[in-house]
Amino acid sequence: MARERMVTRTINSIEVTAICMDISTMETSEKVLTLSGETPNNEQALKQLKKEYETETFKVVAVKEIKVTEKLFGMSELEFLKYAKELDPETRKVLEA
Repeated sequence: MARERMVTRTINSIEVTAICMDISTMETSEKVLTLSGETPNNEQALKQLKKEYETETFKVVAVKEIKVTEKLFGMSELEFLKYAKELDPETRKVLEA
């Protein structure tokens, strides 16, 4: 039996241990929150965490630790073609159907 062809991608998963605060109860806690992309320094990570996770009552106060792990993801070519959008090879922007 032939091996199924796969489309794969290695993605950096960034786990940030952050000190957070629940404004409604005034309790602080440490939470592990996830980012993706380039490895940020503490200041960049804090800015990204605030943008992605903060709400009216949940605030990210400080970054305690940053841990980066590489993960390999994949899906069959048929599944990829089913969900992927065609891009212009020069601009890499989505082609309108």
